[in-house]
Amino acid sequence: MRPWVPLIFIITLPMMAANAAFLSLDMLDLLFHNYEFWFITVLSIFNWVGLALIFDDVRAIVCVGTFSNAPSIIAIDANYRMYPTMAKTIVVAGPAMLILTVCCAYRLVVDSSYPTLELGGLVFHSRQIVIFTSSTLALFIVKKAYFKYRRMGVRPDTGESGVDTPHRRHIIPCVVLQARLRLDPVAIQPRLTANQDSASPRVANILEATGATPPPGVTSAPQIQQLRLSNDKAFVVDARRTVVRRLLELVNSYHQMTTTISFFGVLGLLATTAVWVLLLQHDQTKANERLALAVAVIAAACTLLFTSATVALSQRDLLRLLVWNFDVVFSTLQGTALAVCLLDLLRWRAAPSLAVVSWWLWFHWLLVLDALTPIVAHQLRLRKFFALPAILLVLAVAFVSVLELLVGSSTVFSPRLLWSLRVTSFGDFDLHTDTLAVQRVVTIVGWSSRLVIELAVSDQNQLVYIRRHINYVSPYATF
Repeated sequence: MRPWVPLIFIITLPMMAANAAFLSLDMLDLLFHNYEFWFITVLSIFNWVGLALIFDDVRAIVCVGTFSNAPSIIAIDANYRMYPTMAKTIVVAGPAMLILTVCCAYRLVVDSSYPTLELGGLVFHSRQIVIFTSSTLALFIVKKAYFKYRRMGVRPDTGESGVDTPHRRHIIPCVVLQARLRLDPVAIQPRLTANQDSASPRVANILEATGATPPPGVTSAPQIQQLRLSNDKAFVVDARRTVVRRLLELVNSYHQMTTTISFFGVLGLLATTAVWVLLLQHDQTKANERLALAVAVIAAACTLLFTSATVALSQRDLLRLLVWNFDVVFSTLQGTALAVCLLDLLRWRAAPSLAVVSWWLWFHWLLVLDALTPIVAHQLRLRKFFALPAILLVLAVAFVSVLELLVGSSTVFSPRLLWSLRVTSFGDFDLHTDTLAVQRVVTIVGWSSRLVIELAVSDQNQLVYIRRHINYVSPYATF
């Protein structure tokens, strides 16, 4: 029995209770409908379970604090009294997760067993679970710390908002909750000021354009926490300002051009599906290999033509916003890492390599959908006929691949040692391609599954990745 373990647990209880006591129930209700909130929460649960299996004794109760740490950080938007303290806690939590990753990677946790879990034919290693969840949580925690630090300087007297806020009230900048945006075609461009005319993308003041007025009763009811955009400027983009403007003119002038692009898209999607079905078969014959190579060439060529054409039709300003978007960059890194792992697992052969390239192109094509204006997306029927089947294909290929790897007797993939690091007096760390691929698949499936719901039921003109920051006003002192 370690007497310090219950003491640490008791010490963490007041902090956990204080965090819970100052959470806004209304903001929590909004967070419960946020996908990122649940993504981080599920990762925290797996992290807690993995640590509990590694400790395998009374030390597991300390993991309760670890489990509550990430959700409390992701719920920082609801903490309107202690958010400065929580912002400082985030700075410490990120490196702590990285230290935990290193300790598990080099087996530095004393008196630990690092057991494995077997579920049917699937084998899960507790050590790899903790390494994966801790590293991913650290990335998201650092992200929240960065954005919170950037937005901590928001004040009501900076002119960012059209609502007149008394100086005694506090602006709580949100870093998890964001406003959803949609693209609406307008016939008349709003009047712009001289300094706005050269901005890219152009902006117009929402309050002036719509005649909106601050909600009544704000000063008489200071306890009301009013959500509002952190910047009352609306983007006005020119739909004609595409990457390749000549292609847009051809699409608008010739119906055959639209038909040709759609044809390549349908053929590329069907061929990509077919080649993966052929590759994942266990009994490969010479005839199947030749057929797979022919289909793979068609899939890669048609997919490349279709995705290149749609990217060429993307609006430049929206595309620039996507390039600097965290979700897009994060997904790009995960998808590229998985593609490289699959190429190595498939031994860099011609047909499998072309299949992986086709999968990679479809995965990244989904990330630039926000840059397509409603007119172009409607003409090509991208979201209805291409985006939803594409995300289902991307997730299905990733999911089937990870099942093939976890079974352990795969004849399709050939795992190998990717990286081995040995440190004297510390331990060894071996990274295999199959382990890295499984971790990337779990992240991609968990993070990108929301696109299925977005593309199936949401407004066709609603943006997925490009969003706006929001604030809310609190009259209470912070500490």
